[in-house]
Amino acid sequence: MSESTSTADAAAVPKASWAELFRGENAAYTVMVMLGVVMYSLQILVMVTVMPTVVSEIGGGAYYVWAVMLYQVGAIVGAASVGPVWARAGGRGAFVTAGLVFALGTLGCAVSPGMLELILSRGVQGYGGGLIIGGTMGLVSRVFRANQRTRILAMYQGAWTVMAWVGPFFGGAFAEVGWWRGAFWTALPFILCFCAMAWWKIPKRLTQAAGAGFPLLRIGMLTLGVLAVADAGRFDAVWGRALLVGAAIALIGLTFRVDAGAAQRLFPSKPLSIRRAVGLGYWMLIIVGGAQAAITILLPLTLQIVHGVTPLLVGTTNLINSTAWTIGTFIVAGWVGSRERLAMRGGPVFLLLAVAGFLAAMWIGSLVLLLVSCFCFGFGIGVHHVHLGAHIMGSAEQGEETVTASSMPMVRSLGQAIGTAAAGMVANIAGLGTIIDAATVSQAVTSVFVVTLVPIAISVFLIARLTNLVVPRTV
Repeated sequence: MSESTSTADAAAVPKASWAELFRGENAAYTVMVMLGVVMYSLQILVMVTVMPTVVSEIGGGAYYVWAVMLYQVGAIVGAASVGPVWARAGGRGAFVTAGLVFALGTLGCAVSPGMLELILSRGVQGYGGGLIIGGTMGLVSRVFRANQRTRILAMYQGAWTVMAWVGPFFGGAFAEVGWWRGAFWTALPFILCFCAMAWWKIPKRLTQAAGAGFPLLRIGMLTLGVLAVADAGRFDAVWGRALLVGAAIALIGLTFRVDAGAAQRLFPSKPLSIRRAVGLGYWMLIIVGGAQAAITILLPLTLQIVHGVTPLLVGTTNLINSTAWTIGTFIVAGWVGSRERLAMRGGPVFLLLAVAGFLAAMWIGSLVLLLVSCFCFGFGIGVHHVHLGAHIMGSAEQGEETVTASSMPMVRSLGQAIGTAAAGMVANIAGLGTIIDAATVSQAVTSVFVVTLVPIAISVFLIARLTNLVVPRTV
């Protein structure tokens, strides 16, 4: 679908009602999307909570972060594999396959006798989770009408927020009784229900044009690139991190380049072109995802070291951010025309104001301003992201609908991985290292905030260009 067609459709059709998501076949598809989000996100949040208990039972403390990291790496690669898997198995077979892979990884985590088995199982689980979460985006683009997508994407974000509140308590309950494996065993029935529902409800007609073979080379390059970014954090020296991040960007860039001439694509046509709506949308996902990761990874440290907040409450910023994101999403999900343009353009402006607020909070030492800015940041993401996702899907070329939608989570995750690594480098250059005191943390975090202003400012101009392409000026 071209940008002009998307714009015309947006002008002609009002947003659907919430009730439409639960009528007829849409009800099952909505449940599938929500269940996929719940399964995927819960296994991210639970692991963070149970890891101290895991290490105390099976050891492997030196590989503490790998259980989380390999899940994320697997998820990025899994989301990139959605197009080829759909091409061979169809939508129904792809969802069942994704669920079974996710179940296999979850079972492996539940029975792991040691840390090596656990982190390998997490990689398998992450790959299945990436196939699921990328597949749900493909499902949204294929079975929901254009005027329904902002509604279902709002529901999608709402499910994430619920899990952000519930997940730590769910994992904490199993850690409290000393049975961390229960967090995985109890997930298996829901995963099998997901597989059964996929087989029962996903139509056979959902498929993708088949190519000449599974893209192992591109998947391999992408995997190495993502691993390089993820592993950059273990280097204390700035040059070591810079080298790995540079190698990662080169590998990921080469993956995009090779993919452009392939018969079976991982990405849509010209995915990073700033002259096309999809390319502009992908750049927004990368920039905002990277900025969010850079900021949120350091906010808990700021709360605990600079403001003396207890460890029990250091996750407050993530909850505030996620809740504000959901509030913003639900407020604007039904907006069209000029109001939709306002929401999309206003989002990055909120982000810019939020980062300025973070800087002011660091300079004057205000915890209240820090938390208000955190809310503003999440709200800014929410008000533009729901329309951004819908327009990326709606601007896909004919025949590329599934691969365009399914690669969106992967593209955003790449941005987050790069943002996290970049934040670590900037913080280290600013003095964060073996000495962790209020003055050092304040200086390091302030430096990260200053650097983050640059990509956020760029996003203001990118979203303006995007809205000119896809949002009508009159209703």
